[in-house]
Amino acid sequence: MEKVKLGLRENWQQFSLLVLINAFVGGMVGLERSILPEMAEA
Repeated sequence: MEKVKLGLRENWQQFSLLVLINAFVGGMVGLERSILPEMAEA
């Protein structure tokens, strides 16, 4: 079993993936909140 490494330098790949996923989720929520009300009015 590998020893757990702490810190951003050791885990920058996982941290980058987390940031990327959060950006996509935030973008989807933003699009949903801005586009769907306009579609509902039409």
